[in-house]
Amino acid sequence: LQQRYPSLPRQRASFLAQRMLIQKENGWMWRFDPRHKEKSAISFSLSRHQHILSSIQCPCSIIMGNQSPYKDWIDVSQRISWIATLTKMYAIDGGHALHMENHEQLCVTLDTIL
Repeated sequence: LQQRYPSLPRQRASFLAQRMLIQKENGWMWRFDPRHKEKSAISFSLSRHQHILSSIQCPCSIIMGNQSPYKDWIDVSQRISWIATLTKMYAIDGGHALHMENHEQLCVTLDTIL
C-alpha cells in the first residue's frame, strides 16, 4: 500500500492491509470490491465523463490532494469546468486516497464545506 500511496502513514497502511487480507486454507487473499470495475473516473471515455459532470445540478466542491496524480493531467481543468455548479476547490496534503492518507484534514475540510 505504501508503494502505491507513498504519503499513506505506515500505521494507517498496516491497519488497511490487515483489514483487506483474508486468511484462506492455502494462504492469504486480498479482499476487493468486484463492483469497482474501473481504476477511476478518469478512465471513463471523455464524452461519458463530460455527461456525468455536466449533469450535476447541486452546488458542489472539489477536494483534491496536493500530491494527487490527477492534478497534473492535461485535461483536468477542462473536466472540472464541466461542473457548472462548482463553488470551491480545496487542496489538502495527500495524494489520491485522502480518506486513507489524511482523513483528519479531510474531515476538517468537509466540516468547512458543510
